[in-house]
Amino acid sequence: MTPKDRNLVLTKSQAECLIALQHGKASKAEIAIMTKLDLLKINAALRILMGLGLTKQDRTTAWHVTARGKVCVFETVPDRQRHKSSVPGPGARRLLEVLERPMRGRGIAEKLRVTHQRT
Repeated sequence: MTPKDRNLVLTKSQAECLIALQHGKASKAEIAIMTKLDLLKINAALRILMGLGLTKQDRTTAWHVTARGKVCVFETVPDRQRHKSSVPGPGARRLLEVLERPMRGRGIAEKLRVTHQRT
């Protein structure tokens, strides 16, 4: 094991993708089913793993674990939280204040004083 391998730190989603590949899963769909992650996270994780030399992609777009990926030892850290989606932003708050009852897009646009295309 090289010193480079000892300090390997992967996010939870990256680690789960690597483990799925180690178990023979080759497509993003198979990895998604095994890890219960969305395809955007899987794509990002696989690209990072490829950059680290742990995975590779063949001509048929199947993913494989490299020799280094088969034997690497890593630490896992939680994925970063993007933003607090439970707290509505200013635009969402304005929209919620306008909605007194179910409305059509045109009515919402008039109340918010924006074009119909913006709603």
